[in-house]
Amino acid sequence: MISISRKPMASASRNRELWTPRNRVWLLMLLPTLVTLFCVSIFPSLYTLYSSVSNWNFLKPNERSFAGPGNFLKLFREPLFLDAIKNTVTLVVGAVLAQLVLGFAVALLLERDLKGFRVIRTLILVPIMITPVVSALMWLLLYNTDFGILRYLVESLGVKAPLWLGDSRWALLSVALVDVWQWTPFVILLILAGLSSISKELYEAAKVDGANWTQTFFFVVLPSLKQVVLVVTLIRVMDTFKFFDPVYVLTKGGPGSSTETLSYFIYRQGFRYFEIGLASAASIIVLIIIVTMSRLMIRALQSSRDFE
Repeated sequence: MISISRKPMASASRNRELWTPRNRVWLLMLLPTLVTLFCVSIFPSLYTLYSSVSNWNFLKPNERSFAGPGNFLKLFREPLFLDAIKNTVTLVVGAVLAQLVLGFAVALLLERDLKGFRVIRTLILVPIMITPVVSALMWLLLYNTDFGILRYLVESLGVKAPLWLGDSRWALLSVALVDVWQWTPFVILLILAGLSSISKELYEAAKVDGANWTQTFFFVVLPSLKQVVLVVTLIRVMDTFKFFDPVYVLTKGGPGSSTETLSYFIYRQGFRYFEIGLASAASIIVLIIIVTMSRLMIRALQSSRDFE
């Protein structure tokens, strides 16, 4: 009986400690942040979830009705949405893989403290500083079929330059190249930071054991950078899944649906056709995909830490 009576008393004492004048000051200082978080994150997310189960078109605001899972079922019967999923997955896998390969190659080269490499390390970060819209406009000029420099370089080799943005066989690759160009320096930067943290003793031990460069890379460098690679992959996958600006500037999802991504599909449904219900349902699907992939990568990161 005594132990039972102490629990409410302990709980009441903790509540009194929580609402001391000092803690009230801290809670009041946190209040603007909590209100801002609710307004810009929690409330829009809940409202998007509510809109995803509604038949709602901005052009007919008074004809809003409950749709249940109808919008989600309609999306998976929509060929354009299925093409957007396929293009987005292809873009994410191809662009992130290319960024990792190029990032490793350039980072291993820049790790050598040679003359002039410090200047190159600085200049190589310039693409990150350019906004995605501006970089897409730059590449739009490069891809121009009349005076673009890429056309000149290709045809100087005696090969007819393709329609980079007008041919469905080249359009998605051309759009992905913009993302690779802009964000590979970010991968290089993080991998360089990881390389600088590897102990020189590991390299010396591998050299004593007679390991060549390839063996050192696969058995010393890669295992040491496993967590860095997982973090970089997680960041780039999440960011590339929201790929929108270059598609909007370069192709508008065309030709046909060859560069239609999930972000551009949501934009088209919401801001061109004003189908807010469908756009919200597509946003929820994208959120579920990103959260699932993020959880898997975070679990892999945690398991690699536990293994070590």
